Amino acid sequence: YDVVPYYRQLFQDQKISRRHLRDSTILNEIPILEKGEVEKHAQKLQTDHLWPGHKQAGTTQSSGTTGQPTVVQHSDFSLGMFRWLKQRELRWYRYDPLAAMLSIRPKIELPRMPDGSLIPDGTYLKLAAWPYLGGLFETGPAWAFNNTNPVREQVQTLEKIKPNYLLMQSSCLEYLSMQEISAETVDSLVGVHAISQTLTPAMREQIEKIFRVPLHQNYGLNEIGLVASRCEEGGRYHVHSEQCLVEIVRDDGT
Repeated sequence: YDVVPYYRQLFQDQKISRRHLRDSTILNEIPILEKGEVEKHAQKLQTDHLWPGHKQAGTTQSSGTTGQPTVVQHSDFSLGMFRWLKQRELRWYRYDPLAAMLSIRPKIELPRMPDGSLIPDGTYLKLAAWPYLGGLFETGPAWAFNNTNPVREQVQTLEKIKPNYLLMQSSCLEYLSMQEISAETVDSLVGVHAISQTLTPAMREQIEKIFRVPLHQNYGLNEIGLVASRCEEGGRYHVHSEQCLVEIVRDDGT
């Protein structure tokens, strides 16, 4: 209301005063902020100033699968939420952070090489700690490998490292499960994590049958981070309600 020009104008247009905000239902009067509006009013959505103790910390952006990628500016507080939600998610999954983790995903989403460059195909990067979690807690080792490497090389890396946890996009994980993998490598796995893409019941059945461990999922948006994590008891999701408010938008906009 006070520091974002876009909302200051929107509140004025809707005749919403500061005293009205004592009743949260007044927020129903605010139109849905669509991605097109974010792009159109990008400058006006920036704060006039940050609150004391906060500082600007870079941007994140949507994947662009539903259109033009949407860029979102973050403070250190908002950007830092991801790591806290990630550690809570891993607690839900009963992960042991002192075990070994292998991530096979798009290179742009992986940590960088020591010189700041992207990890080249044919090379895996060993990390001192798990991504995100390592900044908060002591962890075991982690490795990063591009999913643009041939699937046979993905299998070879999996068998060489023998991680306890494996994180991949859903379709890549399904394809990996169709390869010949040694029993010793499968036995080393404790959990598998599918991200980014739709995971059908048939895909889940195939992956869990081959790897013989629980298959975990989350739902998130690159713009804001983790939204929900799948409950190990079934198909429902635990929503990170302190991070976001999840609503179903009907075809008529309500």
